[in-house]
Amino acid sequence: MPHVIRRTGGTPTVRLRRDRALTIEVSDEATTSPHLRHARVQDEDGRGLLIVAPLAGRWGARCTPDGKATWVEEALDSDEQPIPVGR
Repeated sequence: MPHVIRRTGGTPTVRLRRDRALTIEVSDEATTSPHLRHARVQDEDGRGLLIVAPLAGRWGARCTPDGKATWVEEALDSDEQPIPVGR
């Protein structure tokens, strides 16, 4: 998330959704589309999707009225027990 905070003009948001898969979505005000690329040693960015894409079942991005949302999804086992969240 530090990269998102450095690169966006507004406040980024993170949303987690658990259904048949776990989806993690990061929204920001940037309008540039994310893409897989090999960052050079001196680059401060460009490694996120390269690291996450092989681990995730699916990933993508979509335009929002205020910028874009980038998401990754991982399928969950059907017999997996729910994780309790707060009270």
